[in-house]
Amino acid sequence: GNIRYHSSMSTDKIAAAQAFVDKVNESYCEKHEAFENQFWGTKMALASTDETPHSTELLSSTKTEMEALLADPNILQDAKAHREALGGDSSDGTTSDLIKTLAIIIKTCGCYTMPTAGAKAVREETSKIEGNLEKNRNEMKLGYVDPADGSTFHEMSSVGLRNLLRTDTKE
Repeated sequence: GNIRYHSSMSTDKIAAAQAFVDKVNESYCEKHEAFENQFWGTKMALASTDETPHSTELLSSTKTEMEALLADPNILQDAKAHREALGGDSSDGTTSDLIKTLAIIIKTCGCYTMPTAGAKAVREETSKIEGNLEKNRNEMKLGYVDPADGSTFHEMSSVGLRNLLRTDTKE
């Protein structure tokens, strides 16, 4: 289409900012998809294969990689530089959207920035612990022992157990 740029803004600055945004989006999509695949693979206890492996270790590492991208100080610095180069809000819709996108990148990266190496290490360790908890939860047999005989185990989902406790007059 016919895109008209604000007269004080060079097309080179706009192209550079757009290329930066595209690169960040591409990198984020790649890391996020890898994390989501591990998240749902481990959450749903899907079978791990050579082609599509699932493990708590991979869940933890893909989460760490995604968060490392969002915490990358170079991305934050570059986003700020591109926003500064584009100036304030523009009446041009395309440039205005680009400035808004850069602001979102800046805000998001600011949320993931760890103030110290110690804080980053704690975050990585908690991600591993969370992964192990999820793994243990997925492998746990849910159900109840029949009170009538005290030994028969009835498998039941967490939702089924909750409903049993809420509706059974003996519980």
